[in-house]
Formats: sequence, C-alpha cells, structure tokens
Amino acid sequence: MKKGLIINLILSVIPLIGLYSQDFTKVYLDKNDSTLFCYEKIPKGKIRGLLVLLAGSNGDAETVFNVTQLPSLASDSGLVVISLHSIPYKAGVLWLNDATYNYIELAINKAFNEYKIPRSKCIMGGFSGGGIIALSYCELAYEGNKKTDVKPVGVFTLSSPIDIEDLYLAFKRDIDSTFCNRKISRESIYQEERMRKEIGTPSTKYENYVKYSPYLMTHPNGGRAIFLKDISVRCLDGINGKDVANGVEECESIDDSNFRPMTKFLAFLRKKGNQRAYFIDQYAPEYIPDGGEKLRCKHNWASIDSKECVNWIMSLINKN
Repeated sequence: MKKGLIINLILSVIPLIGLYSQDFTKVYLDKNDSTLFCYEKIPKGKIRGLLVLLAGSNGDAETVFNVTQLPSLASDSGLVVISLHSIPYKAGVLWLNDATYNYIELAINKAFNEYKIPRSKCIMGGFSGGGIIALSYCELAYEGNKKTDVKPVGVFTLSSPIDIEDLYLAFKRDIDSTFCNRKISRESIYQEERMRKEIGTPSTKYENYVKYSPYLMTHPNGGRAIFLKDISVRCLDGINGKDVANGVEECESIDDSNFRPMTKFLAFLRKKGNQRAYFIDQYAPEYIPDGGEKLRCKHNWASIDSKECVNWIMSLINKN
C-alpha cells in the first residue's frame, strides 16, 4: 500500500484468478443457513495440524486458493487448511462480533472433530480486515475462562490494521478533508458510517473500541493486546526496511495508517516479554511474494511469501 492513503480494506481487484489454481472443497457448516460455509483443503498423508485463514472485508474465501501457494504448501506439509469468508461477519465488518465468533467456532470445531486434529496444533492468519479478527480471536483464546474452543499457537496478519479507533479517525479525516477539492474515498464514507451506527464513535462508545481493537494506542495499557503476550505473532507489511518491532521512534513519522499502530503494538508485546512478536518486511530482498515483484507489498493475498510463512507455521506445529 502507498503512504498517505487510507488502507484499502476491500480486496484489490487484480486479475490473478488461476495463478495458483488448487483443489479445494466447499463445506457447509449448517444445513439451515447457506451463508455458513468454508472452503477446505485436506492433506493426502498424515494430518499434523490446522491452518485457519480469514478473508478480508468483503473478501471471498476462494481467492486465497487461486492467488497464492500458501494452502497448497501447508497441505503438503500435513495441515488441514480452512478458509473463511466475510459474509457471516456481515461483509465489511472490521471487528469480531458475535456472529463472526460463532462462525469461526463452528468451522474450527468441525475440522477438529472430523479430522481428529490435536487442539494444540492450530495456526490462524488473516488478510486485511481478516487480520483484525484473527488477532481478536486469539486474544479471546488467551484471556482465560475458556472463551474459545482452541488456543492457536501462532497468528499472522497480512496488510492488516491493528487499532480500529485509529482506523475510524483516518476514515473521518478523509471525509472531512477539503484539500484541493480532493475526491473522498467511498470506502471511507461506507466504513465511517457503519462503524458509527454499529459500534459508535470513539468519543461516544470508547469501550467498544477497547473491546474490538487488537491494540489501542490511546489506552494506557494497550487495550486487549496483553492477551497476546504468550503467542507467536507476525505482522506482514511493507515499510521500506524499517524494523517495526525494535525501532518505535524511527517509525513514528511514517505516513501510513497501518504502521504507527503496528509499531506500537509489536513494541508493546516485546516489552511484555513476547520475543516471538515480529514484523515481516515485504520489502526485504529475501522476501519472495507469490505474485512476483509487481505484487510485492500490494494489498492482496498474492503478496505473501508462502514458503517462508509455511516454514514458520511448521516450526510452531512441530513444537506443540
């Protein structure tokens, strides 16, 4: 994503379908609700764990199978891969509401029960708005009192916001700006109105932003991020070689609504003792995006380096 622009949370319309066409199956989770389905890819050999992938806002769960090697490489490594779409989270929702939580639980439990997967071998990953939801789910899992049916041992985000208060304010700034009669983003109008109606504004319903943000910069204790202190966390994005986890000060001036919250989020986890909280720089020369150099750091599943990601996933699976 380019600096100075509001994050595009809706899947980029890029003609990539068929880049990595793979075999996968559509699975309905509730015979009485046709919106409750997921896609899955099953290993041919021994099953070693579960990878849960969350699509972005308005995202199609099929896309990840067509534009990246990630599901295929994960399956070849012995993982059941399930991909969840955005309709149950009321397409466009950027927070873990009850409907989304129930949908994730339904899909995960079905996979664990059907394929006899050890519950200590689950990894979650989310693209764009799906990354917010993946982080929030893991926070619930580690909060205690058995709030979820599984505790993922690792979570990663790809091109994802971290702080939805900061995101709301970015949408609001875009709408209120009159600089050079610039055109207002339709996404800003849509998302600001939806957030205002469904969870309120930060000034009127701050408690909702504490509840739904994986990390909250304005909260004295970071909001709910403390619950991720014991889980491996990786945030993938492009930041021109900056070390976000260790270099908070040098990243403060970066003009992008993802990076400042991400910087503080990862630094917060490090300070709380989580030495497995990392930023993965998509500009790094050793990083090889599935979609090729033209899609390095672009807002798309194809910008992921699947081989590197699966190596990390399997290192966690093998330890648990």
